[in-house]
Amino acid sequence: MTASGSSEHGSGGSARGCLLGNAGYVSSLQPAGMIRHFGKKYGDMMINSVVFDLDGTLLDTSEGVISSVKKMLERCGLPEATDEQLRGFIGPPINKRLIQLYGISEEDAFSYMNIFRDEYIRGDLYKAVIYPGMAETLRRLREDGLRIGVATYKREDQATALLAHCGLAPLFDVIHGADADAKLTKADVLALTVKELGFHAENTAMVGDSTNDAVGAAGAGTPFIGVTYGFGFSCDEDIISVCNSEALPLLGCSPDCPGIADIVERNRG
Repeated sequence: MTASGSSEHGSGGSARGCLLGNAGYVSSLQPAGMIRHFGKKYGDMMINSVVFDLDGTLLDTSEGVISSVKKMLERCGLPEATDEQLRGFIGPPINKRLIQLYGISEEDAFSYMNIFRDEYIRGDLYKAVIYPGMAETLRRLREDGLRIGVATYKREDQATALLAHCGLAPLFDVIHGADADAKLTKADVLALTVKELGFHAENTAMVGDSTNDAVGAAGAGTPFIGVTYGFGFSCDEDIISVCNSEALPLLGCSPDCPGIADIVERNRG
């Protein structure tokens, strides 16, 4: 989906209905909460566009996702999940997480995923919180002349509806998510987003909070910016380790939303 590009909407202070709330890196430890930069820039390339993950990067969607997962498990007769297991449903494809956790068939997992989607769209979808400083960060990137997209595992129609509900949709040029049959990988969704943004993959930074995001970036050929305020990475070393294993160019790590723009600015040339 191609979204409106106006930067006059989506203010963090007045979001509608949403609460505000490469390989081979060697790093020295820095105090917690500091932005980590790696090199002056990624090779000789300039970052001209930025793609964001949604769950755990743009929005804290934990309340709604966990609520619908609990309803799905009850309707499907599956054992209750622990709090830690429930958090594991935030971000990755629901059907894959079900297979991982319960060892069910792909057919059953797809059927149960549709039950989750049915519960989620009834109202849990909109139980989301914009991370502090994210709206301002998006506007800053737009003002700097970058094109901005979203690549998420959340179903595309639901992602678009949620971002519109929160008032963030106008800040994005392109929004793409999972297909109804859940056949697209994160790399597929990211590659489609990059293509519509109009720049090469090496000129586009992927921003995410999890290993799934980093693996998707590696598959699509984009450099990566990792954040530690979401559901996946708990520290910079987690990000560095994944990027090393994936031979993924890492532009930097940020503990907050404003730090993302700082890292992008450093890699603008």
